[in-house]
Amino acid sequence: MSRRWILYLLSAVPVAGSLIVVNTEQPYVLGLPMVVFWAALWVLLTTVVMTVVYFLDPANREPDEPADEHGEFAGDAAPSATADGAAR
Repeated sequence: MSRRWILYLLSAVPVAGSLIVVNTEQPYVLGLPMVVFWAALWVLLTTVVMTVVYFLDPANREPDEPADEHGEFAGDAAPSATADGAAR
């Protein structure tokens, strides 16, 4: 089994496996039954984890090539016409 599949399976543990353990009316945590607190906690933790992954992902980094004043990159810009119709 590859390392990636192990991580996928481990990510399902807090959601599926632990609801059996925390599905009790007692104890209360922050005034909520344990199962409601557990679900809310994982909503918050998932947001934190996804934010960290977003910032660590190389695809979300700023490009190396600076944009011009119109927000276009030098390699992406098509030749534009001037007022007299001539291409720049």
